[in-house]
Amino acid sequence: MPDASDSGSTHTGTPPEDVFRHGLELLLAKDFEGWVDLWADDGTFEFPFAPPGAVRHLEGKPAVRSYMSAYPHHVDLHAFPDIRVHRTGDPDVVIAEMRAEGRSMATGQPFEMSYVAVVTVKNGLITHYRDYWNPLTALEVAGGTDAPFGEPADERPHGADPGDRRHRQHRTPDRRPSRRGRPPRPYGQPSSGVW
Repeated sequence: MPDASDSGSTHTGTPPEDVFRHGLELLLAKDFEGWVDLWADDGTFEFPFAPPGAVRHLEGKPAVRSYMSAYPHHVDLHAFPDIRVHRTGDPDVVIAEMRAEGRSMATGQPFEMSYVAVVTVKNGLITHYRDYWNPLTALEVAGGTDAPFGEPADERPHGADPGDRRHRQHRTPDRRPSRRGRPPRPYGQPSSGVW
């Protein structure tokens, strides 16, 4: 797959890799409103690896704005030291591999997570963003809670998938399945050995 930084894009208008990279600059500048402004009004944001209880799908710019309003309360981003953006056969779609570094606001501990994002940009605006990340790292960043990066269940963002478990009234703590006869432990809890 060619790297988007190679030769010019066949995309007319603002190339999707430029929109994506500008979005990362806005996130580092803590300009979350500016980042949301890069979205089309009907854009969709997906988190296929989100842990149980977390938002998996957002519909529309208001839902993205509501979701991102909680982000600075969870992570203080410092850098994206490793970014690779790849073009695809569709001139509107790029695939990005990146690593983020920062600090967890819940624990004060350093934060590092690798991502793969599949991003569609049309007319200079993000129309679809599929974000793949490690749910266990996300739970650690959230301080071991079962619903990182969002509002309480009664404040579900407009457009969030109502089927998401995090929006149910009564929840029990999520647990990993038992392995090799060991009892399960809550997500986000440190392990005393190899799981």
